[in-house]
Amino acid sequence: MTINFKTSLRSGIFAFLASTASGQAIANVVLYEKETVKFYTGGYAALDMFSDTTQGIEEIVGSTPVARPGTVAGETGRTIFSSRSSRFALGVMTSRGSLKTKAHIEADFLGYQPPVGGGVNEAGYYQNPTLRLRHAYFLAEDQGWSILAGQYWSLFGWQMDYITRTVSLPPMTGTLFARTPQLTVMKQLSSSDYSSVTFAVSAARPVQRDSQIPNFDGGIKFAFSGRQAPYSLSNGDLKLAATSVAVTGTFRQLSHPSVAGGKTISLHKKVSALAVDFILPILTAESEKDFGNSLVLAGEYTIGSGHGDYFPRWTGNLANPNASQPQGATIQQPFVDTGVEGFANADNSLQPVTLKTWNVNLQYHLPAGLDAWATIGAAELAAPNAKDLKANGSTVVYDRQRGAYANLVYNFSPEIRVGLEYALMQTRYVDAVSAQNHRVQITTWYRF
Repeated sequence: MTINFKTSLRSGIFAFLASTASGQAIANVVLYEKETVKFYTGGYAALDMFSDTTQGIEEIVGSTPVARPGTVAGETGRTIFSSRSSRFALGVMTSRGSLKTKAHIEADFLGYQPPVGGGVNEAGYYQNPTLRLRHAYFLAEDQGWSILAGQYWSLFGWQMDYITRTVSLPPMTGTLFARTPQLTVMKQLSSSDYSSVTFAVSAARPVQRDSQIPNFDGGIKFAFSGRQAPYSLSNGDLKLAATSVAVTGTFRQLSHPSVAGGKTISLHKKVSALAVDFILPILTAESEKDFGNSLVLAGEYTIGSGHGDYFPRWTGNLANPNASQPQGATIQQPFVDTGVEGFANADNSLQPVTLKTWNVNLQYHLPAGLDAWATIGAAELAAPNAKDLKANGSTVVYDRQRGAYANLVYNFSPEIRVGLEYALMQTRYVDAVSAQNHRVQITTWYRF
């Protein structure tokens, strides 16, 4: 079949498949549509302007520790202008009978590269950023079944639906946030016109290549569509969200070498975590065309061990097993990301890091005609056993991160959007020192 693209873009937003619609943060414009095939593109050009009262926190806040008071970084502020969060996406959708398929690729400019002072200068870091893959997946849906293969939001935390709504690039501390290569299967059952239950299982990229087995995630989500209200990302489409509760778990294996009987063997340790997420419309929307005067409460709670990689920028300032080996330790240095496990102070053994997190937020859409909404939220990440683990070099371990924020987002037009946010971040170090940072941010988006 020969495809001739139209000479001009057709206006309008093309809806995603139901199973992934709420996870998409950008509008999409149909490039070509004929019979059963549709090509689309989307994205936005963004400018993030923010000022912090300390140094060391970039566009993504996550669980970055606040610099300690009494240091230059802890007593001096920083102002950053950046367009690195700008992104674009391309995709194709097909529909043949009840079978619907989709392929989607999305990228931004927040790619992995040395930090300022670590091999690049400031101008190079902010003005010539590295392209980064966000999503790249194939999806097929038929009669309530969905199969997804590729890089997408992790099933743990049902992240496609429950990301916190900040103007700062998400996530806020204490929020599950990970896109990872995976094979996921979902089945949705509708029990009535107003409720449904969805089961899902996923095999995802293992926390370590050396663990030998994938991460296994599973969950169940209950949705009650009788009450709906908009619940929107600051850079995303306005979509109605129903009352819902999702319970998910992740199961993974950590592996490291050790010496036993004069031989080096591989030891395996099973770890797991649990997450509960919810959305509760308090003031419902009148219709899909009238989002005014609506209010949504949402939140998340997690508990588990060995899953620190789900929380961006979390390290605890713990000794990195990849880069450091305590003197006198047996051969047990694994290849694993910092913050997943650490060396015990008592005997140098490797121990999974235990984490407990929560976050909650309220989003209010102003009355019709104002085309704006406000969100307030708070979150916490705590690591109860971090105090028993070794620090990275001369740093001090931190075992608790807290954050709170308030923002306002306004649409000047369907394409142009502006967000204003104040955020407070706090870090508690195990030597009883506390540090805090205040951030004021303005972000603009041109969405296409």
